[in-house]
Amino acid sequence: MPTLSVILITNNEVNNIRRALDSIKFADEIIINDSGSTDGTLEIAQAYGCRIIRSEFAGFD
Repeated sequence: MPTLSVILITNNEVNNIRRALDSIKFADEIIINDSGSTDGTLEIAQAYGCRIIRSEFAGFD
């Protein structure tokens, strides 16, 4: 059976992350690609059960 993974790119999104995660809770897997958050973003993502990858985001080029 197919599964759905959603990737969010984050950096200090504590004010937005809960809303974003609630809007995609239907996904089978949520992956956070974080670019060095220091504001609690990752702690919230962990509480939601997200898989976290830490890497510098170079842009959408």
